Formats: sequence, structure tokens, C-alpha cells
Amino acid sequence: MAKKSTAKRNFIASVLAMSLSASMLVGTTFAWFTDSASSKNNVIKTGTLDLGMYWTDTFGGTWMDVEADNAPAIYDNENWEPGYTDVKYVKIANEGSLSFQYELNVLPNGEVGKLAEVIDVYLVANATKAVTKKDVADATPDGTFQDLIDGVITLDGTLLAGEEAVSAIVLQMRDNAGNEYQNQSIGDSFELRVLATQYTYEEDSFDKDYDAGAIIPPKAVVKTFDKEELTAINTAGFYGYQAGEVVLETAYSFTTTDTFDEAQAETYKYWHVDYVVSFDKDVAANTVGLAGYYESWCSANTNNQWVAIPVDQDVAANTPVRLLETAGGSMNYEELCLLVQEFQCGAFNLSPNNYGTTMTVELRMYETKSADITDNNTTNEETGEYIVVNSTSYTFAEPEAPVASIETASTDELAAINATKPTIYNSTEIIEIETAYTFKATETAAEAAVSPYADWIADYYVTVDKNIAAGTLGLAGQYDAWSTDWVAFYAPETQANVATPLLGSVSNGITYAELIEMLDGGDFQCGAFDKDGACSGTTMTVELRLTNPNDATDYKVISSTSYTF
Repeated sequence: MAKKSTAKRNFIASVLAMSLSASMLVGTTFAWFTDSASSKNNVIKTGTLDLGMYWTDTFGGTWMDVEADNAPAIYDNENWEPGYTDVKYVKIANEGSLSFQYELNVLPNGEVGKLAEVIDVYLVANATKAVTKKDVADATPDGTFQDLIDGVITLDGTLLAGEEAVSAIVLQMRDNAGNEYQNQSIGDSFELRVLATQYTYEEDSFDKDYDAGAIIPPKAVVKTFDKEELTAINTAGFYGYQAGEVVLETAYSFTTTDTFDEAQAETYKYWHVDYVVSFDKDVAANTVGLAGYYESWCSANTNNQWVAIPVDQDVAANTPVRLLETAGGSMNYEELCLLVQEFQCGAFNLSPNNYGTTMTVELRMYETKSADITDNNTTNEETGEYIVVNSTSYTFAEPEAPVASIETASTDELAAINATKPTIYNSTEIIEIETAYTFKATETAAEAAVSPYADWIADYYVTVDKNIAAGTLGLAGQYDAWSTDWVAFYAPETQANVATPLLGSVSNGITYAELIEMLDGGDFQCGAFDKDGACSGTTMTVELRLTNPNDATDYKVISSTSYTF
């Protein structure tokens, strides 16, 4: 027991001693050996990607900032002619703190005329002296202005912070550009744009490749089909439709410039691609239609015909509609370059309510989350970000009515006609034609067959400005497929300013397509004569009209002529 008591007392004494020692420290100081260092003025903020673009007419001249208030356009001349040459110097400056890569693009506003095909382009990167006329004469052009628009040729490069590059752009209209290039333009106007994005130069803790994913978008050439190409598509017809049931108003092709091998080397090879359609006004279901064609699929599935599909749902203004996604599929960029390097598409309008509506078609690339997909590279999840590779637009308008030219017979031609002794139909009465004309169609039978007016009723209408009695005004006509002789007849009693059809009526007349096919070349000759001067002072007007078969009050006059007896 004595031992336990001693131990307990020793423990208590120890605790008291420690407490006493701690209390004794209060109010006293002591020192350890210490040292310190600090990094002051630390900053974390983003760098700046700042591109400047300047231009001048002369090497070493005063630079003009393209983004300055009231900056003049680089190109502003409406009187180009064969042989005309224009030299501009463009300076790209890196005015930020980050390096960048850049590329020059030309974006036309409106339809590009064929003028772009005869303007040669010479690109002089990193120009160190003025370009002379001899320089251009001795050089081979890099391409045409159309190539510049399509991205086949460009100015590009990389600039570190504070660096700048001066390049010369030389445009020259070819000497052999003929009269067909008069009154042509590069769209209503065009934008000369330089696009810059990050470049792998600045380093982080590991390397300089952290911004390797920053891309300048790939290119796709957009070509709008001309009238002849459009007619050929419409004449061939569409899969699942009767001939003439679908008539494209506009068509174009998107063609990628990367090959499959090139696409595989890109960081965005697994990004999804889609064709996206939007309208600037609300469009009702089944009032517009879209069509498409690419050879490897259509040759195997549609006997090489285009596929036409009406848009069967209402589309609100400015609402993008993805075509592949809507069809339940998807495709990535490398697949596009392998399978559908050229995709042709078009549109047709089914309602006058859409006149004035602008449709835009874009080739978009949608960023995907994974850069390495091994199982199914067409269904990878998208991030929601996208880039527009290229786009085109078209405004639906009331179709222009076809035109027929009119040639008035000369005195000698009239004499030749009358020498054949024209007669009144089913009689032997010989008459003398006083005036004659030839109506010449400007469309071929193939073009008329796919015209928006193909099923409209065609007829020649005669109107006089005074009442005439029966048997006083004579009319005559001739077309080779029916008769080589001129045939005449007397008009019945006719009221002033009342148009009278010559061939039939709207309910059972000849359609425009039938008329052009029947005339076999489109020429129809007609004339008139006045019996015994009874129509003297009367003005006769002859019109070739097309009348809407569903509304007799809706007609188009495609040519007319007048004559006063």
C-alpha cells in the first residue's frame, strides 16, 4: 500500500510541475533560428490574341487600318476590263501577347458571277519590295479569284508576339476575257477576312502543345449550279416522283478539300459533320422541299437519281435543322472525306407564301468530347460547340416567266410571204398579209419541260383598241411542223380592249411545255391584214400569254407586239 501511495504522489507532483512550468512561460519570450523568402507581384491572367490588319496601294506607303472608323474598302473599282491589274499590300500584325497562326479568307456577299474565273491571283508572301509589272508578266498565277474564294489558295502563316508580315495580293483580269464577262461581279460585295487562332509556341509545365487543339477550320468548296446544270438535274427527275413533279430552284455542291488521309491527321477527325438548314422566316410544313445526291450512295440505291424530300414539319424562323441528325444518323469528318467528298443538294418551293424567304445551308462541324474513339466513332458525345466550314444561301422568289423574242418581218420578207399566195382556211380566197412577226422561244423543249410554268396554258391573244365587225380583220399563221403554207382566217366581231385567244381556252388549251415541243425549235410566225380598209386607224396587239391552269385571272405576258392599220 505504501508503494501505491508513493507512486500516486509522484504522478500528481509531476503534473503539478508541468503546470507550473507552463504558467511560468506566460509573459516571457524566447527565440528560434529562422529565415524567410517571398515572391512578390505574382500575376495569373490570360494573354491576348490580337490581330491587326492593314493595307496600302504602294509598297512602303501609309498603312490603313481595316477596322478603323470609316475605313475604305481594299477593293473598290467597278470598271475592270481585260488586262486590268490591281496590286494591294496587306500587313498582318501580332499586336497581342500570344503567338497565333492565321489564314486569309474571301467571303462573297451574294452570288458569285463567272468573273471570278477570269481574274488571276498572284500571292507574294513576306514581300520585301514592290511588285512590278514585269514580276507579274514573268510569274505563273497561283490560281483564280474563284480559287481564293474556295480556299484552294490562301495566304497563311504564324506570327509571334510583336511580329508582322507584309504580303502582296495581285489580281489581274485575263486579256482573253470576252464580252460574256461584261456586267459581272464578285457577288454584291465581298469580305477579305484574316482568321487567327492560337499557335503552339508558349509553354506550360510540360510542353508547348497544350493549345495544339486550336484549329483553323477545314475548307469545303461551295459551287452553285448554273441554269444548264439545274435543267439537267430536273430533266433526269427525282427518285420516287413523276417527271416534272419536283423542280429544283437552286442547287449547289459542298466539296471537302482534305483527302481521307489528310483528315485522319487532323485533331478534329472525329468531330461530327452535318448539313444545317435554316430560314429567316417561319416556313409551314410541306411548303418547301430539299434534295440531295452523292454518287456512291445514289448509284447503289436510287439508280443515280437525286432524292427529294418535302420538309414535313413547321420550321420557325432562324431555327437550325440538322439533316443527318434528323434522319437518325451521324458522320464524322474523316468519314465525310472518305465517303462523301462531294455532296450535292438543292431546294424547291411549293408555296407563294415563301417568296422573299432566305434559306441558308451550312456545313457544320460539331466538337466531340473524345479525341480517341475505338468502339464507335460516329456516336461520340458532342460538347455543344461547332464551327461553320462553309455556307450558301438562296432567296425564294416568284419564278421569272420565260421570254419569247419577237422579230418583225421586213418589207422584203413580207413580199416573200405574199408571193406564196396565202389563202383563207378551207377556201381559195387569196389574201395579202400587211404585217407579220416571228415569235421565238428562248427555252429549249427540255428546259420548258421542267420550267415552273410547264403546265401553264399557252396561247396567242389578240386585242384591238376599237370595236371591229366580223370579217374585217384577218389573221394568219404558219409553223413548219403543222404546215409549210401560211393559213389565214377572219376574226369574228371583236369588242375593243377584249383579249381573244387564238388557240383555245384555259380549260383545254396547250401547255407551255407542249407548245415549245410542238413548235420544234420554238418559232411561230403570225400576221394580220385589213380587208377593204375597214380597220384603218385601229391598233392591234398580239401577246403570247401563259395562264395559270388553276386561276384564269393569273397570267404572264411573255412577249407582245402592236401594229396600227
